[in-house]
Amino acid sequence: MPFTRLRAPPPPLRTEYETHRSSRKSAVLDGTVFFASLLPARAAYLRFSQSVRGAQKMSHNNNDSIVVISDDDGSGDERNQMDDSVQALDDFIDDEEYEDEDYDRMDEEEENEVEAFDADRLPLMFTGDESFAEKTENFNVIFESRYGSTHPLFYPGPLSDAKRQSLAYPVFEERRPLAIYVHNDNAQNRDRFPSDVLCNPLIAEYLSANYVIFGWDATQPSNKKILWDSLTEEGFNYVRMTLDRCLKHHFPLLILVIRTKEIGFKMAGLVYSNDSVEKALRTLEFTANEMQNFIREEGALRQERALRENLRQQQMEEYEASLRADRERHISAEREAEREAQAKREEQAKIAAAEAEEKRKEEEKQKRVESQKAVLPAEPGPEEPQVVRVKFAFPDKQPSVRRFRKSEPLRLLAVFAESHGYLMDEFQLIDYKMKNVTAIFDLEKTFEEVNWPSAECLRVTKKLY
Repeated sequence: MPFTRLRAPPPPLRTEYETHRSSRKSAVLDGTVFFASLLPARAAYLRFSQSVRGAQKMSHNNNDSIVVISDDDGSGDERNQMDDSVQALDDFIDDEEYEDEDYDRMDEEEENEVEAFDADRLPLMFTGDESFAEKTENFNVIFESRYGSTHPLFYPGPLSDAKRQSLAYPVFEERRPLAIYVHNDNAQNRDRFPSDVLCNPLIAEYLSANYVIFGWDATQPSNKKILWDSLTEEGFNYVRMTLDRCLKHHFPLLILVIRTKEIGFKMAGLVYSNDSVEKALRTLEFTANEMQNFIREEGALRQERALRENLRQQQMEEYEASLRADRERHISAEREAEREAQAKREEQAKIAAAEAEEKRKEEEKQKRVESQKAVLPAEPGPEEPQVVRVKFAFPDKQPSVRRFRKSEPLRLLAVFAESHGYLMDEFQLIDYKMKNVTAIFDLEKTFEEVNWPSAECLRVTKKLY
């Protein structure tokens, strides 16, 4: 009889939340050790069980050996006891016992079921009696096979554990909001939302970094009931009521839950199936910030409670510290008096230095004023031709009118102003156009060269630094 080789699919992918699980079952089929991995999808399991049962029936009829090869390289030790092989196979198939006459009926039913799965894609979650870990593990694997490797990091365990890892994490400062992703394969946006929004690199990275994400497929009523019951058990009644009010086209949904002081847990945000990436990211950021604000406020309250406890402890130590405080108070008073005296001396020294500096500047200013008066040429007479008249409007003096020859340089304007005590280091000459004359003209040019008007008014104003 030719050999029949049956190979189990590879084990599901692992996430960072999981610890290593080596959950394999073995069976012996008439001299050959059967070693199979837990299957991540029901369809693969059905094909596998159908092939094994067919092989077993052939063994009943022919009393020949069947070789079954697993993912391991070794083929195992040979055995010749059919009873042991049948028992091992029954242990693998959900620990259920079947009579030989039922195999034909089961083969036909499972063949139809496999064809149904092949006609459509594999569901994210099957309706068998798998554990929470197996359901979420299959959800992760099939989700990745559908939508690619770029996706949020789903928590591979029950909702209660996801809650403890997020909202009830032992280290208070490291708590994060909980994101509950509810999928429905019958919804209109069943593929658009996961592929375009949830698996967007920005969304996936932000969710994985700031949230604990729990994913569930509520397509089948049995799986939906499991999620609904879990929400009730964990105190998320408002989330369940929200899901109850949702229609099919509202799915998939991403429900954001945070911790609050007033009501314990709060549904702070919803990302709908028709939301854009930008809107989803804004909702995620707003909810994460709200959670962080609560952590900061609650941390302050905890710190306040700790301070009150420390105060009680400190009161017990105050009496012993009072005598020491009296001695230190006397020494501190002497030091304070010395510091005050030193500060007074330093302040007086600063005042004296400032007065000396002010006096020096005033003396330099007077010297400069006198020097400018000395270099200022005599004013031309009223009847002298080729002159210009300039009116100087001083900030704290009466205006003064001065005549200049057109052949004289413009710098005499600054010289005249400085001769009245308004040094150009601190002041400027502004014409009627609100322009600084000393800045826009070459002061070495003559009045005639710049076409200076015969009469002009200049305001002397303080510079703004």
